[in-house]
Amino acid sequence: MTRLAILKLSLGLLLVAGVSYWGLSWAGISQDKIQVGLSSLLMLGFAFWVMGYVRRVLSGQMALHEQQQQFEKAALQEKLQTLTPEALAELARELESEM
Repeated sequence: MTRLAILKLSLGLLLVAGVSYWGLSWAGISQDKIQVGLSSLLMLGFAFWVMGYVRRVLSGQMALHEQQQQFEKAALQEKLQTLTPEALAELARELESEM
């Protein structure tokens, strides 16, 4: 997720919470009940966020990890493109002997 997407999501959630608070208080519900309800929703959302974060950590789908893999793949691809045909043939022979 980009920083801009996170900022938009945060502002959207803030707007929804504000409109919900105003709408529920306009409907005659006491402020205490509204605060408990909105706080409960906030804590539930936080719990789901933490569970999603733990899932990404355990599965290795973290942004930095993925960026490192992409960088290593691009570096290897660039190195392969600069090899001479003789060097490529030698590398292929080495790989076949290891298998």
